[in-house]
Amino acid sequence: MSKMLMTTGYCFEGYSIEQYLGVFSGECALGTGFLSSLDSDISDFLGTNSQLYSEKLKKAKESALRQLEEETIQAGGNAVVGLSIGYIMFSRDIIGVIANGTAGFLIGKEESTGKWLHNGIASL
Repeated sequence: MSKMLMTTGYCFEGYSIEQYLGVFSGECALGTGFLSSLDSDISDFLGTNSQLYSEKLKKAKESALRQLEEETIQAGGNAVVGLSIGYIMFSRDIIGVIANGTAGFLIGKEESTGKWLHNGIASL
């Protein structure tokens, strides 16, 4: 993933939202596979964490965030505000993750000069 700014909040310290571009989302439905299901059965029985399911959730979240980032870039944005991530089990072996947020275009304030940066060009 790139260094796109994302926050569950609605502002970024040191930046100004110049333009809101709309609400976008990234989705991922990921099969867990036989071994993950077996691991989860054992983990459930023992009352422990299912490492394989945890890894699948992380992979699905990263995929959903990557899609959200791509949608934001295609819309001309460089940040996402109001990020929300949801999880769902479609069946025993299919997990879903959706990442939603408002794409925006930020400009940053250069602290040392008090000037605003827009595409790397300082202005007053």
